[in-house]
Amino acid sequence: MTVRVQDAIKELQAGRFVVILDDPDREDEGDLAISAQHVTAQDLLFLIKAAAGFLCVSLPGWRLDELAIPLMPKAYQKGDTPFCETVDWYSVSSGSSVHDRLRTIHALLDPAARPHEFTRPGHVVPLRADSEGVLQRRGHTEAIVDLCAVAGLYPAGILCEILDEQGHVARGPSLEAFARRYGFPIVSVWDIVEHRKRNLDATPQAVVSKRLYR
Repeated sequence: MTVRVQDAIKELQAGRFVVILDDPDREDEGDLAISAQHVTAQDLLFLIKAAAGFLCVSLPGWRLDELAIPLMPKAYQKGDTPFCETVDWYSVSSGSSVHDRLRTIHALLDPAARPHEFTRPGHVVPLRADSEGVLQRRGHTEAIVDLCAVAGLYPAGILCEILDEQGHVARGPSLEAFARRYGFPIVSVWDIVEHRKRNLDATPQAVVSKRLYR
C-alpha cells in the first residue's frame, strides 16, 4: 500500500477529510472528501464554505438500486459524471439545511430505509459508482467509494469540488495550497488504481461491501 493511500485510509477511518485528485488528462480537478458513515452537519457546512463547489454523495450501484434511485434522465455517455435523481428524506423540513441533508445522507446508508421514504426531486445529489470502481472508471465518484471500502467503512462518501479564491476550479498549485492550509492529505485516483491492481484483497466494492452492509 502506498503511503498516500495509507494516509488517506487512516484519515477516513478517523472521520477526517482527504483531497482526491483525478488525472490531468481527465477533469484535472480536486475534490474534498469524507466518508458518508462519519460525516457530521459541521463537516457538511465546512465542505460548502471551504471547498465551495458542488456537493454530492457517492454510492455503490447496488444501494441505489435497492432505493430505486436511477441515473438522471439524459443520454448518459461513458465517462460522464453519473448524477442520479436528487432526493430528500421524507421527514426533513425544507431539505436544504445541512441538518436536513445529513438526515437524508444517513437514510441513504440505512438498510431499513425504503424507496417510498424519499421525496424526489430533493436537495441531496447521489452519484452512482461503477461496480468495478476505479479499475473501470477513474473518477472521484469511484475513488471515494473504493477508499471507504478498503478502509472497512460503509462504501459511500461525500464529495465537494474545490474552488480557488476567485471561484474558479482549483488545479495544481491551488489544490496543493488548499490541502496545506488545512493539513489534509492528498491522494490521486491513480494511487488508488495502483493499490487496487497490486492488492488482490482490495476487491471491487460491489462484491465486498454488498456482503458486509446489506
